[in-house]
Amino acid sequence: MKDLKNYVPSEPEFILPKTVSFPQVIFEGAKSMSDVRKHLAGAFIAENITSAKAERMLDAYEKTTIRANYGELIEDEQPKLEMTLAEAKANCKEIIKNAEDKLQSCITQIKDYAFQVKRGRKECDLPADSTVRIPVCGHWLYYAWINNAFRLCRVDKIPAWEADNLFANTETNKAAFKEILGIDITEAVNGETPTQEGGGVSTDVSSIRTTGVRCAAS
Repeated sequence: MKDLKNYVPSEPEFILPKTVSFPQVIFEGAKSMSDVRKHLAGAFIAENITSAKAERMLDAYEKTTIRANYGELIEDEQPKLEMTLAEAKANCKEIIKNAEDKLQSCITQIKDYAFQVKRGRKECDLPADSTVRIPVCGHWLYYAWINNAFRLCRVDKIPAWEADNLFANTETNKAAFKEILGIDITEAVNGETPTQEGGGVSTDVSSIRTTGVRCAAS
């Protein structure tokens, strides 16, 4: 593009009021501004202005050059800038989406934590190497060794289709609770606290028979 900043037409046409008609050129015989100053100093009272502005008409060369300049901008610069803007917008959309996703994830996590507190319980994994389930009185009893105790962690009702096959095992285990641990396990099914005989429950669980029982958490 061509720079017209310092271009001045040979005969500039300044925009002047049409209601008055002052002489457009004075001191026509002057060869330089020094000559003009001499004429002014002789009989005129005038002051120097260092920041004045005026409007003039564009000449044919200026119009042609400006057309060429904006034509170049339209064909070259504008498409590049439009592409840059589109890429920036796309990046902004991605940034906004990522920020929204992170915010939504945070909100979901907050709600999840609040729900856990309100519910007051949580699902946990039982230790794979120390969990057994014992069929007795129509139920699967899940026991696991946790914090130095063999604790009852879960109770599931044995489905009807499976109960007949496990009848013998459930009877065996019911007797074991009574004989080895001194607990009448049938009372638990009736909603009563099982009674213990012999002054307490033995902590030795090695004698509990697990034949016919799948010793793994389901």
